[in-house]
Amino acid sequence: MPGTLNPLTAQNLIRQVSTDEVTRPSGFWASIILDSLTVASALGGGFAYFRFLNHGTWLGWTLAALAFFAMFSLFGMLLSRGTLRRTLVLGAATVAFAAPFFYVGFFFLFASAAACFGFLVWGDITSRWEMNNMIDLRFFQAVRPHLNRTITALALLGVLLYLPQQQARGGSFIGPEKFEGIFNWATGTAGRMYPDLALNGSVGDFAKSLATLKMRGDATFFQLLPVLREKEIARLSEQILADLGETMKQQIKPADPMNSIAYRYFIRTLDDWSVKFGQQFLVAWAIVMFFIVRSLGLFFYILVGIVSYFVYQTLLATNVVRIIGENTTKETLDYS
Repeated sequence: MPGTLNPLTAQNLIRQVSTDEVTRPSGFWASIILDSLTVASALGGGFAYFRFLNHGTWLGWTLAALAFFAMFSLFGMLLSRGTLRRTLVLGAATVAFAAPFFYVGFFFLFASAAACFGFLVWGDITSRWEMNNMIDLRFFQAVRPHLNRTITALALLGVLLYLPQQQARGGSFIGPEKFEGIFNWATGTAGRMYPDLALNGSVGDFAKSLATLKMRGDATFFQLLPVLREKEIARLSEQILADLGETMKQQIKPADPMNSIAYRYFIRTLDDWSVKFGQQFLVAWAIVMFFIVRSLGLFFYILVGIVSYFVYQTLLATNVVRIIGENTTKETLDYS
C-alpha cells in the first residue's frame, strides 16, 4: 500500500545474527584497585621504615603501613583466582618495600628481597590450598597461613635491612634512645617485683638500695646505732660500686645514671663479641633479632586478623563481595 514500508527494507540483511556484548568480569576495577593498594602500602611501609632507621621517626607509621599491606594482601589472596597475577603483585610489593634501600648493595638487597618474596608466595599458596579443601569458607582458618608467612617475611626483611644501616653508623646496633626505652620498660617490670631496689635512678642510689636490702638480712645490723648503720651501708655501697666497675670493666661514678652504665656495658660486650667472632657474630645477632621481632609479631597478627575479619563481614553485609557456591560443593568469595 502507498505510504507503508516494506518490512524487508527495514531489516538489516547484512547483520542477521546479533553479537554478544563484551563485558568485563565482576570486580574487574575493584581487583585492580586492591592490587594497587597492596603495592602502594608496601611502598609506604618501606619508606616509613627507611625514615625510622635514618631519621628516627616514629615506628608506628611503619607498623600502620605494614598493617594495611597485610590486610590488602590478605583480601587479594581471598578474591584472586589467578596464581600468576598474585605472584606478580607480591613481587611488585616486595620490590616496592625494598626500593628505598637501593644503596645497601644490589646482591644483599636482592637476596633479602628474594627471601621475603619466597615467604609471601608460600603463605599465599598455603592459604589458597586451605580454601580449596574447605566446603564452608572459614575466614580465620583460610587466612592464618597467609598472615603468618606475611609477618615472617616482613620481620626477616626488616632485620636484614636493619643490619647494614647500623653497621654504617658504627655498628652499635641499638642507639642510646632506643636502649633507654627498652631499659625503662625492663626496670619498670623488675621494679614491681623488687620495689626496694632503685633501678631507674643513679648507680649510687642503686648501690645504696642494694646494700640496705642486703643488710636487712643481717640480725646484728639492727643492733647498731643509727649512725653506725649509715656508715655500714655507705661502706657496703662503695664496695658494690667497686665490684660493678671491675665486672663491667669501666669507671663508675655514683652520679652516673643506671641506663647509661647499662648501655655502655651492653655496647662494650657487643663490640667484644664482634671482634672475637666476626661475621659469625653478625649472623647470630641477626637470628636473635629475627626471633625477637617475629615473637612480637604475634600482637601484630592478632590486631590485623581482628580488623580484617570486621572488614570482611562489612564487605559481605554491604554486598561488595559475596559467598557463592561452586560445582565442587564448597563456598568461595567473589565480587558482587
